[in-house]
Amino acid sequence: MQLSASTEGLQLPREPAAGSTLERQMLARVNLVLERARDTSFYRDRLAGLPTQIESLSELRAFPMTTKEEVLADIAARPPFGSRLRVAPSAIRHIVETSGTSGTGQEVYALDEEDERMVWEMAARGFAWAGVDERAVVLNTLPLGTSAAGQWYYHALRLLGANVLEVGSHSTARKLGYLERFAPDTLVGTPSYVFRLAVEARRHGIDTSRGSVKGLIVAGESWSLQWMQRLESEWGARVFEQYGCTQRGMAWSCPEGGVAGDRRGVLHALSDCGVYEVLDPETGAPVREGRGHLVLTPFASSASPLVRFATGDCVTVVPGCGCGRPGPCLQAGTVERFDFMVKIRGVNVWPEALDAALFAIEGVREYEASVETDADGREQLQVQLELESDLSDTPTRARAAIREVTGLGAEVTVVSEGAISRAVEARFKKRRRLHDRRTTAAGG
Repeated sequence: MQLSASTEGLQLPREPAAGSTLERQMLARVNLVLERARDTSFYRDRLAGLPTQIESLSELRAFPMTTKEEVLADIAARPPFGSRLRVAPSAIRHIVETSGTSGTGQEVYALDEEDERMVWEMAARGFAWAGVDERAVVLNTLPLGTSAAGQWYYHALRLLGANVLEVGSHSTARKLGYLERFAPDTLVGTPSYVFRLAVEARRHGIDTSRGSVKGLIVAGESWSLQWMQRLESEWGARVFEQYGCTQRGMAWSCPEGGVAGDRRGVLHALSDCGVYEVLDPETGAPVREGRGHLVLTPFASSASPLVRFATGDCVTVVPGCGCGRPGPCLQAGTVERFDFMVKIRGVNVWPEALDAALFAIEGVREYEASVETDADGREQLQVQLELESDLSDTPTRARAAIREVTGLGAEVTVVSEGAISRAVEARFKKRRRLHDRRTTAAGG
């Protein structure tokens, strides 16, 4: 296949090694990360007294974690990249910024040629698992800016030889025009925006369920199984999911998909490209199955090393996948930010729980929820529903479903059609449906 000048010399996606070969590969690469980290003033003192080389991956747990707050403070003290930068400015190929979802600022990361090559190949591997190749026509609704997803998706898709329609900066109406005019077979976006496109298409008389799109590649949000099955039905297409973070971590659905029949699919962490630890947030012990905190040591860290970065992402580890691919297996659709969890009247409420409760109700298209304090200082959970059909008992059913999964009462109201769904933007920013709007947001 003829590659464009921008991807010349890059390798097409390959399947990762397995077993002892993979472990040896990972060990060599993590030791290189540790060596490079010691080149920087940020890590030199932090890693003092620790082994310069480790002999097993389990020894990495003795190294301190790096937090978002530490990275932000370092960037503020040594702008624009912080003291983790270990290459000359002339070696920087591009920069990426976080979305600042948590409200505590944007991290900035520099990548050199080696880093760039690895992240493009990581992304290309996942797109290839979703069936993208040189015959594909891809409608990418994510903006191409300084976010990691926009840049890395574009170059990965070009690496595969796909015809990429970059429409992220266009209006929803214009995106629908591209959909009809060029008949893409693959659609890329956040789950909410892909659903919004289907809703808007229906309003304009376009039947997406019989259209050209056969693959939906989504990222950036958790989702309920029932909701995602509806999304597949809306498009007549299969869903594939990507988890990614600006710190150069990725996990992708394998060819079995993000939804596998009546269950969620599996996201495969790319272990040959980083060490993915899932830890109990209370004890720090490794999680073999169930929920935990993702800690990442990326191998694409030549320009700006990271050692055991605490991502703040809550993931669910599952025993494995029928495809047999190695590495940590994460449950699709269940990645959430720890700072998205809200404590209401002493109860920890995750957006995923509300998703499961509300999207299982027939006719619920979208919702927004918030916890607020009333005039007497009491915490109130308020939920707005956007419905596809006007069913008079829906608010009652929604209140019952919320109480069943959370034990909490809620005030439920119905808003006009499109009031929530049409406000969904195409930008790649982890969307939260549950907001803390208490006058004193202590959370406890």
